[in-house]
Amino acid sequence: MPELPEVETVTTELRNHILGKRFTDVHINRYKLRITIPAFLSELVNNQKITKIQRQAKYILIYLDNEYVLVLHLGMSGKILINPKEPSRKHDHVIFTLNNNHKIIFNDPRRFGLVTIIHNLDLAHSKLFAKLGPEPLSSEFNSRYLLNAIKKRVMPIKTTIMNNQVVVGVGKIYSCESLFRSGISPLRKANTLTVKEAEKLVVAIQQTLQDAITAGGSSLKDYVNTSGDAGYFQNNLRVYGKANQLCDVCNTIITNIRQSGRSTFYCYTCQC
Repeated sequence: MPELPEVETVTTELRNHILGKRFTDVHINRYKLRITIPAFLSELVNNQKITKIQRQAKYILIYLDNEYVLVLHLGMSGKILINPKEPSRKHDHVIFTLNNNHKIIFNDPRRFGLVTIIHNLDLAHSKLFAKLGPEPLSSEFNSRYLLNAIKKRVMPIKTTIMNNQVVVGVGKIYSCESLFRSGISPLRKANTLTVKEAEKLVVAIQQTLQDAITAGGSSLKDYVNTSGDAGYFQNNLRVYGKANQLCDVCNTIITNIRQSGRSTFYCYTCQC
């Protein structure tokens, strides 16, 4: 599943290529995705100029000059491609055409992605965004905030930092990597973290995400950027996907367990 760095990479590429352009056509091949694409989406998008593009959590927001926002989410296997080399793919669910004849393709084999449209004034209160925690790369996400957010939480810290109501966008890959960098066991109850540990974890999350963004994200399964190219942060992973390999710090064998139905990779010597 594409996580925050991958979505940030796609958002930046869209901003670089289509900001200021105007939609001239929307062709919808399949309406039933995670939620049904609104029947009026084409009417609200056609002939509208793109005024701003930004990421919020793992959503891509494309602001239009009619004050509506086109909202995209990649789900588990989604891709957004600009002028793909292959003119048509089996799972091209939505095809946007711009006034420079460029095509923006929303492709999603597993159909857990999302394409919808919301008025700008309703965005913050919509069910998609109303309960989201702070952005991990913002100043709002700091050790003081984190300690307050976890002080009553007895769930494991790894599960807690993957909760979008605590902090958005820290998925399974980057939670494992951040906890390794900070030396904190994923098994620790969230409310047992000390002030110093919270400080280290915030820094580790921010550095890990920023390093992954610089590397264009991680391509472990489906993720590619808008050109169809893979990211390369997977080459820098230190614990995620490394089960039964040696820790590069202490030579302990990396452990893989299940937490809340998801794989957790960690070093039980380096992380306590």
